[in-house]
Amino acid sequence: MFDDDFDLDKLGDEETLRKAWQRPLQELFDELFAAEETPISIASLYRFSDMPEEYVAQFSQRWPTLAAERRPIIVRHLADITEENYQVDFSAISKIFLQDPLAAVRVAALDALWDSSDRTLIQPIIQLMQQDKDEAVRAQAAATLGHYILMAEWKQLPPHTAKPIVAALLEQLSRPDLPLPIWGAALESFAGSGHARVNEFIQRAYEDGDEQLQISAVFAMGRTADKRWLITLQDELNNPDPAMRTQAATAVGLLGSSDPLEQLIELAYEDDDLEVRIAAVAALGQIGGEMATHALNKLAEDPDSEELYETITEALDEMMWLGGEIDFSLIDLDDTDDDEELP
Repeated sequence: MFDDDFDLDKLGDEETLRKAWQRPLQELFDELFAAEETPISIASLYRFSDMPEEYVAQFSQRWPTLAAERRPIIVRHLADITEENYQVDFSAISKIFLQDPLAAVRVAALDALWDSSDRTLIQPIIQLMQQDKDEAVRAQAAATLGHYILMAEWKQLPPHTAKPIVAALLEQLSRPDLPLPIWGAALESFAGSGHARVNEFIQRAYEDGDEQLQISAVFAMGRTADKRWLITLQDELNNPDPAMRTQAATAVGLLGSSDPLEQLIELAYEDDDLEVRIAAVAALGQIGGEMATHALNKLAEDPDSEELYETITEALDEMMWLGGEIDFSLIDLDDTDDDEELP
């Protein structure tokens, strides 16, 4: 299905962008909607970004003709591309994917909107959260709404943008019959709103006893930017459950407090769980400072930390944007090409 001579990590390369944008959309459409055995280069999917309206209409008509097994894979690749390159914008065709009869397509489409600023998508996403027949879609929709709240809080969208979202999330959180995955996702999104009831819902979830809700509550603590939760989060950094340690490290990074630095460094160096170490490294990058920079540079020298190199690089890069001093010469990463054929 896909002829992958393309590395997602190189989406930002000038040559890759040039080749992608040289493809005529009509040619790409004919290739995509041809026989199922026709190979498609993942790089070509980049061309779907900022699609002109007249092509969106044609794409909308032809999209349902694709086989059911092919559609989720394509949208998942588009979601992966958005994670690697913030410049792409698939919002125009995402509206088509959000109406796809396959739940897997709708979930992937929502995932691809993690950085979208298209306000016309807000109401369709709210409707998916409230009405979709698939629980995973409703949970992903609830999670996706959190991004719009944060953008409004950061003044990247008009402040009034968040009002209908917060109201819809509050309505969901007030439903006693709401499935826990949806409730937890709604809480995580609601936590960034600054609403007067945020801490009430977090406390309820944290004390509920359900493991997944507690994990959502811990993440929500970080989203509040409220230092009142810091002691609780520091305690959870020592939780025997690696999933909880991971989420606690993520939340501490969101709070940005330097108080847990020693705990985070210990997790980054010594934890038995890779996901915990990755979260701790990312948190160190968010908190920044001389102590965190030194710890990450030393960790980058450790040959046993090879699995962390990419996260360390990203953390140090974030520190650079925050004004930290970084010595990238200490990081010697192999530049390898991944030519594996994707399904």
